[in-house]
Amino acid sequence: MAIITRTLTLNQTIYLINSCYPNYSFHKYSGKPATYCYYHSQHFIKHIVKTTYLMALKATIYKANIELANMDQNYYDSLQLTIAQHPSETEQRLMVRLICFILNAHPDLKFGKGVSDEDEAAIWQINYSDEISLWIELGQLDEKRIKKACNKAAKVKLYCYGSSANTWWSQTQSTLQNYPKLSIEQFDTTTTSELVKLLNRNMEFQCSIQDGQLWLTAGDETLLIETHTLKS
Repeated sequence: MAIITRTLTLNQTIYLINSCYPNYSFHKYSGKPATYCYYHSQHFIKHIVKTTYLMALKATIYKANIELANMDQNYYDSLQLTIAQHPSETEQRLMVRLICFILNAHPDLKFGKGVSDEDEAAIWQINYSDEISLWIELGQLDEKRIKKACNKAAKVKLYCYGSSANTWWSQTQSTLQNYPKLSIEQFDTTTTSELVKLLNRNMEFQCSIQDGQLWLTAGDETLLIETHTLKS
């Protein structure tokens, strides 16, 4: 146990699990002492060990060339994205991260370090004055992480996904209503499963956004991607 705690702080561990493993309901331990979390959840400890080991491994690099037509925002662009997959990041999270970038595409938008640096967003938009216009997070985060983002950015978007997202929302809804800068969208589990099937090291996508719907085409495959608004 001592080896684990020297490698990751408790806050870093919580962030990694909530962000990368949304099906794990860590929020049920909210308010409990750290020792309770460590010794009373075998699933929690398993993820600590896995994450600690993977932190030492190298990132996997993916490339995505995207032709984007966002008619809702009157924004059209050809994107050449390099996506570094942290060893602790699941394929599902990586594809959700890519789609969130497409949905919010802007000349100033870029990927943050996210999983590997708790001081950066998964995706963020920083203007010419070094002010954070938009902070984007993924997964089922705790209030502390969301509060930090709201204190730093003009606008915060959280995209949640995974089979336990509804449970997470039912338990955090009342608290998160206190953050006017925050909006929350939810991906359907079927959608995220289909997205993973499109993952490869070199991706080519045609994307069209209209009336809040994203049509993503890869070769002969076309996928409709929609999110459900939990908080606007």
